[in-house]
Amino acid sequence: AALDGLGAKGAWQVGGHTVNLTNLDKVLWSEHGYTKRDLVRYYTTIAPTLLPYLRDRARNTDRWPDGVTGHHFWQKQIPSHAPDWVARWDYPEAGKDQSHTYLVADRVATLAFLANQAVIDLHPWTSRLPDYQRPTYALIDIDPGTNTTWDEVLVLARLYRAALSH
Repeated sequence: AALDGLGAKGAWQVGGHTVNLTNLDKVLWSEHGYTKRDLVRYYTTIAPTLLPYLRDRARNTDRWPDGVTGHHFWQKQIPSHAPDWVARWDYPEAGKDQSHTYLVADRVATLAFLANQAVIDLHPWTSRLPDYQRPTYALIDIDPGTNTTWDEVLVLARLYRAALSH
């Protein structure tokens, strides 16, 4: 109810922190009319399930400020305007031209902050901190191109399944 009462923007108290939210009525999924407010509500609602998978992991974010059919960009470095209470991790091996400080999503308020940044893709590192060089799981990202057909994606997925079963 407090989130709905904010109007288009405002300061929202969540998880013991104040999160400044903006453009809450901005449509991110035009096909269904889902807004940034819907994304904030979703992330904070599923936080008990989601946070154990994100906690203690640096993250790369894919921001979609114009919605899922618009421009998007990757952001690794934590934004300079991130609140002080947002957990951070400094990558000790970062080169001069690399991101040095990463955001770590460890609380509900951080998920609300990320949703307010139109972060739709949450990409945690496969390793937990501080042991960042030892992944705790592996993943295979098929990542089809725009000219790839669904049948071609299925062929690749089945090849991976066959290879991994050996």
